[in-house]
Amino acid sequence: MHQRWLEQQAAYDDPLGLIEHALNLYDEMMERLGEEVAFADHSSARVGALRTLMDVIVRRLNLLILVGRMPRNMSDYTDFPKVQQMLIDMAGVLEKHNVGVEAIDDMLAIVERADTQAAASGVALSKRHQ
Repeated sequence: MHQRWLEQQAAYDDPLGLIEHALNLYDEMMERLGEEVAFADHSSARVGALRTLMDVIVRRLNLLILVGRMPRNMSDYTDFPKVQQMLIDMAGVLEKHNVGVEAIDDMLAIVERADTQAAASGVALSKRHQ
């Protein structure tokens, strides 16, 4: 029992490892439940396995959302191109009023960095990073 407690404490010291472990467990559960759905002898067992499988899928997706590897909703995904276009339009206004090209390039670089960071976390926000 003490060994199990030590292993649990080590997991808390590595939260990313704990999350990865949870995702792996969800994957294993989905695989086993998928087999149960496909090969169960009784229809009630298949229905139960299917319901549990759906719950595990939802829980896995919620964990991915919680850690930022999926958008909370599709507006997180679809709003970014709109914001990017607004900033490009604003850069045009700044250029029209003789603001230096370097300042405009710096502003557009901010948008590019945000897109690159989002893609690195698993959520590509523009077609360039999909």
